[in-house]
Amino acid sequence: MDTKPPEFNRAGQVFPIQELRARGMDMNIKVAFFTVGLTFGALSLAIPSATLDLSKWSTWIELLAWLCLLTSGLAGLVRLTLAPGHYLGMSVWRHDKKHKRRGTRIQRSYRLHMVALYVGLVILAVARGWAAIEESAAADQAAPVTSLNSASVGAVGKETPRGRFPRRTAAQRCHG
Repeated sequence: MDTKPPEFNRAGQVFPIQELRARGMDMNIKVAFFTVGLTFGALSLAIPSATLDLSKWSTWIELLAWLCLLTSGLAGLVRLTLAPGHYLGMSVWRHDKKHKRRGTRIQRSYRLHMVALYVGLVILAVARGWAAIEESAAADQAAPVTSLNSASVGAVGKETPRGRFPRRTAAQRCHG
């Protein structure tokens, strides 16, 4: 006796297992196309929006991110080229060594694709953040340093030359 409930469609008809498997494979291919498109889309947006200066670390980090995204995209393409033959072999239940080898290649390319995509996006974010930090540090170094003027020394709530705030009297605490 089968304890697993059958799968139903919207009309209340039971799905055959082959149809469910075909839908799963179709969804898998759609997700693969989406992630490959996302990878090349991120790469195509990252390259023209970069400000490259070969003397900065952020440039080298960004080039590493581009390399990761390119590796991810190529691994995704390899996966897409291997997948149809693998699924065709699954439909006729071929489980020979060649079919298993193709399955492991697909799994490896999927892992490489996803890991390189995530690492590339994180490295790209770090590179862009690093560049922003370098620019703000350069702007801070160029800004003139202001010192405390004599009017602020000793005033209530203002910083004194020693870096402490003066004590407030009871009248000052009550009246603001």
